[in-house]
Amino acid sequence: MTEVLALIPARKNSKGLKNKNIKIINNHPLLAYSIEAAIRSKCINRVICSTDSIKIRKIANKYGAETPFLRPKKYSTDTSTDISFIKHALSWLKNNENYRPDLIIHLRPTSPIRYICHIDEAIKKMQSSKTADSLRAVSFPTTTPYKMWTIKNNYLNPY
Repeated sequence: MTEVLALIPARKNSKGLKNKNIKIINNHPLLAYSIEAAIRSKCINRVICSTDSIKIRKIANKYGAETPFLRPKKYSTDTSTDISFIKHALSWLKNNENYRPDLIIHLRPTSPIRYICHIDEAIKKMQSSKTADSLRAVSFPTTTPYKMWTIKNNYLNPY
């Protein structure tokens, strides 16, 4: 049987929206929706929230995620990469629990609307592939790039 770990990142300091991972949406913190999806998955064996916050840790635990460690500050900055918190989690789990998952699924709290069947489909695709080492969910844009804009030097510019 494949050991599948769901890793949910939720740091305390958010540049754009303070405490966004624990903002209440429909009576639950944003973080809770990713935890619930992971728990309801038929393919995920373990759900861990990687956080640098005692408050977020308590909320994650309340909703059913494990928080066996607190993420170091150096992996919790605006410029920290996803791979840094993932490597930290895997290293901690290996060194402290001798735990090595076969697959890792990364569920961002900021994408709370997802179907559990899609999570399970993605995991099954990875399990059946002999060559893939990763899988990423994407979607088609609702508008053409010609109608998208970026902001540069306080001015809107066509994408």
